[in-house]
Amino acid sequence: MNIPTTDIISDIRTGKAKTEREGNTWTDTEKNDLLLQYFAGIDITTIAYDHQRTETAIIQQLIANNAIRNYSKPRKPYRTRKRCQCSYCKLNGTSQCTRN
Repeated sequence: MNIPTTDIISDIRTGKAKTEREGNTWTDTEKNDLLLQYFAGIDITTIAYDHQRTETAIIQQLIANNAIRNYSKPRKPYRTRKRCQCSYCKLNGTSQCTRN
């Protein structure tokens, strides 16, 4: 297991440096090693550096393998302003109707 320096971590996080396996498909062996390392208590950054992946990719794999849960809340749908449905507004396209 390799321990990364802060400069390397910073470059990977900011996108200045790319990892060797970034974007490649995960193999079953790699997934098993990831789970073993995670449950052994190794931190995410070290695991990411060891697997030559981003920290986000490690977290996504852990969620996909049910090792951790995704607690993020889904975004609320974009709400449009309610428009008047009277025949005058439908023809003229006004949104601030005083007829209701």
